[in-house]
Amino acid sequence: MKDTGYPLRLDPAHAAGTRDEAAPSSAAFDTYTGYCGPYVVNEAEHYVVHTLEEAAYPNWSGSLQKRFLELKDGNMTMKTPLILIDGNQTVGVLVWEKVH
Repeated sequence: MKDTGYPLRLDPAHAAGTRDEAAPSSAAFDTYTGYCGPYVVNEAEHYVVHTLEEAAYPNWSGSLQKRFLELKDGNMTMKTPLILIDGNQTVGVLVWEKVH
């Protein structure tokens, strides 16, 4: 399977077209990450491993990225392993909502 990438954060005001157009567009680059490449799902252990062919972070290209999966109430949640960002340990979370 091939993942086409995804944003980890979306500014709802920007998506709705109500964002202040005077705000610097570079802010979008500060709050976005994405990647693409094939992936393998381990259903028994509830995780996916992405093989990154391209990535917003150049040092991620060619790497393997593991994400933990949870399916609940029509949503799929992907979580990163514990990561260090700006000196703080955190977990990245992405929730996909099934649209009917």
